[in-house]
Amino acid sequence: KIAFCEPMLSKRNLYSDLGASTQQEERTKIISYLLSYSEGTSDLLAIAERMKISINKVIEVSKILLKTDLVEIS
Repeated sequence: KIAFCEPMLSKRNLYSDLGASTQQEERTKIISYLLSYSEGTSDLLAIAERMKISINKVIEVSKILLKTDLVEIS
């Protein structure tokens, strides 16, 4: 699915509030990267390597994005 605008993360409770924990901030960062790099040619492993973070964290966040219909499996 290609979106031509920035999705509203706050209405889906995916955007961390001010003073959020480090874990919430990291999740928000991963969400931003996944939405930026999920153009249909990069797999999750390539995105994790590009971000220099654990593939497990990327998979965890990608499941959240799947549930909220922000990404889809192709």
